[in-house]
Amino acid sequence: QRPRVLGRYFLSELWGVTHNYKKPEDFFKPKAETPEMLRGTALHLLCQERLKKLGYEVEPKREVSIGGVTIVGRADAVKDTREHGLEIKTSGKWEIMYKAKPWAIFQAKCEAALFEIPVFYVVQPILTIDGRFILKAIGEAERDDIWFTKGCEKVEAFHQKVLQLNVHA
Repeated sequence: QRPRVLGRYFLSELWGVTHNYKKPEDFFKPKAETPEMLRGTALHLLCQERLKKLGYEVEPKREVSIGGVTIVGRADAVKDTREHGLEIKTSGKWEIMYKAKPWAIFQAKCEAALFEIPVFYVVQPILTIDGRFILKAIGEAERDDIWFTKGCEKVEAFHQKVLQLNVHA
């Protein structure tokens, strides 16, 4: 579990912040891990090992300071040519997804802007009946720096509420 630092926001939580699912008073509460999350982590590691062999950088980290906050992001994978990135999504119920959820597209769009890459594809790892392992594209998001900046402004407003609550004291 990553410790919370006042003023630092993880890209993976921006949907919750910008769509009012995450509350300022919950900023320092730890996130509970579920068996589904652990299974998803294991699938990510499997994918990333294979992606390294195909010329991807896995788990690159990038930070950007905007106003009084720092946005911290870790992409699942970025092609070494920087032509695209991958956001890996798994299903807790082992279901095949036919379309990425809105928050997955949102995260991919944030990653495209943060990592300055033209497009991020949302992919799902699938083990086929004949034993092949594939990444199925279920969505994509193009880079949009203006949209990302507007989202970061919402994070700044959220941060001001966290400061007003003085929950870090």
